[in-house]
Amino acid sequence: MSPQAAATGTAALVLSALLALAVAQQEPVCYEPAQPSAQAKLVRFGSGELYVPPGPNGYRADTDNTFQQLQPLCKSSGGNAATQVNRWLAQLFFCGAGPCTSLPAYASVTPICGSSVSFSANFTACNLLPTGPATYNSTQSMFYASFDTTLQNAYRGSSTFYYVRCYYLCNGDRTLAGTRGGGSMTVEAPLAPPSPPAPSPPPPPAPSPPPSPPPPPPPANFFGIALATISAPGNTLQAVVWSPPGNEIRVVAQCLVHGRYAGTSLDNWPAQFRACGNPPGSDACMDMLYDSSQPVIIPTGVQHNDGQDTYTATYDFFLPSASLPDLRGGLLSVTRRIFLCLYQDSVVSMAYRADATRPSPRPPALQPPARVAAGWGDPFFRGFDNKLFQYHGAKWSWTVLLGSAPMGWRIRALFQPVPQAKGVTFMRAVEYTLGVATEVYVALTQASSGQWQMSAMVNKRPVKPFSTVTVPRTGVRVTFSPARIGLHGTVIIQTDTLRLTVIQMWRRNHGDHADFLNFSLGILRPLKRPVSGILGPSYLRAAGPGGPRGKVADAAASSTASGQPLLSATTV
Repeated sequence: MSPQAAATGTAALVLSALLALAVAQQEPVCYEPAQPSAQAKLVRFGSGELYVPPGPNGYRADTDNTFQQLQPLCKSSGGNAATQVNRWLAQLFFCGAGPCTSLPAYASVTPICGSSVSFSANFTACNLLPTGPATYNSTQSMFYASFDTTLQNAYRGSSTFYYVRCYYLCNGDRTLAGTRGGGSMTVEAPLAPPSPPAPSPPPPPAPSPPPSPPPPPPPANFFGIALATISAPGNTLQAVVWSPPGNEIRVVAQCLVHGRYAGTSLDNWPAQFRACGNPPGSDACMDMLYDSSQPVIIPTGVQHNDGQDTYTATYDFFLPSASLPDLRGGLLSVTRRIFLCLYQDSVVSMAYRADATRPSPRPPALQPPARVAAGWGDPFFRGFDNKLFQYHGAKWSWTVLLGSAPMGWRIRALFQPVPQAKGVTFMRAVEYTLGVATEVYVALTQASSGQWQMSAMVNKRPVKPFSTVTVPRTGVRVTFSPARIGLHGTVIIQTDTLRLTVIQMWRRNHGDHADFLNFSLGILRPLKRPVSGILGPSYLRAAGPGGPRGKVADAAASSTASGQPLLSATTV
């Protein structure tokens, strides 16, 4: 029961106080009918009140959380007012868990209260239409207007407050609504429905017989042919493509075996990639066998095609020292290896072999490149001669980092000011161009969430995340790996001359990705001069008058070697 009902000690609740006559006098002057009719009379109102009788459960919601028969009655003393339906209106306001305060005098809403209306934080009022024309008691000079509706979802987890206000609409015009009475109503929790009788407990089930032990799986059975494939994307003309001075190749291999009932655990499919002959790598691999005492290569995945009765194991690994030494201390002109894959489990220790051979030509004797250059932060640079310097560039302008006009390419960076640091700039975009037909554009843009995101475009076409784009007839390859939580984002631009890696760092201490770009630039073969850009002088100092000099940094050699396609596809 609401506090008001408790105070009065009755089942009914008077929800409003009398409106003061001074308040009514502030309302617009109203004539009925409207002037200039000769019959127009000034409408006058005195005091008014609004009464909401209790529902079937008092002021508690029903068990389905509705308040049925919400029937406000508006009473107002006065004279010369019309009784038509379009002259009287009430509004129901939803106030939630607290008393109703600061309500508008009249809410410009159109929905009609009823079963289809449910209040929310964004919808707090609806209209109540009269059940019929108002009545007028000439003896008491009193007007009566009745309303009726159903309130859905009335109780919201605690005492829920509502406010009802009734109006007189001068000549039916809602813009001339005058308040005639109003007050609050508090809906309490619904009565709990009676609990259904507890069902009779079911009879105890009959004990089930113990399950039969599963039959043992049949032993692995292989038949038909077994194939092994060694491949690497990107080159079909040569057996090996070298990125000097690294002597490491990436091997991608598959083992395809026909059979049934075999396991698909990675440990079931060991493989070896062994050099043939003595010295190792000098023989044609005719009689090389799997040696269980030697290290094995574990596949990265095993797939079973039940419809074709095939098992496919995939291997992806890096092979250091791809070209092996000869007896004179140099490198073999061709290093020969064989790839062997087998199946093993507890029943079949070794069964069915598949093999493929792959020769590895000696890397060509190219002149070592200059050291790797880099740029980072706000921004610092390390030149090819390993010396540090700082360069802020002109704000909102492009600056050439390095270029070779005779070779037709250049690399530029866009410098943008840092708002919180005067005179400091960040690199927000990097561009690589080759002639007039090739442009690679890498940039940071700020999303609506405030996070900075890396994107890449090749000749004005976006590069999809986790993909590689090759520009025809140029040898330019662009690989895009977007930033993720805990991981840097990278765009790698690879040519036969250079390897440029543009980086958006994951900042662990900040828990976000940087709003600036870093880069690492490795030169893979001597540049034709003249060279330009802010890294040009350091390249000339490192290369010397006759060409590049010095060793490639270990990180550059590793990244260069791992990023090149090194084996062409073949099937044996």
